[in-house]
Amino acid sequence: MNRGLLPDVVAYGILIRGFCAVGRLAEARMFYDKMVADGVKPDSLVNSTLAEYLNNSAVSVGEPKPNA
Repeated sequence: MNRGLLPDVVAYGILIRGFCAVGRLAEARMFYDKMVADGVKPDSLVNSTLAEYLNNSAVSVGEPKPNA
């Protein structure tokens, strides 16, 4: 029996933002997927953080930025 605590949306958000901030988007996405698999619903801050960094990384590698 696992007696550990599961992270909440705030803890996952901190991890996701931290990995995004240092350019480790694969790890950020992994934690996002784990959060959802653990039944933790992402909030608007987590979603917008991940979307912002993924969008910026697409632009930085030469893909066209979608029109806003």
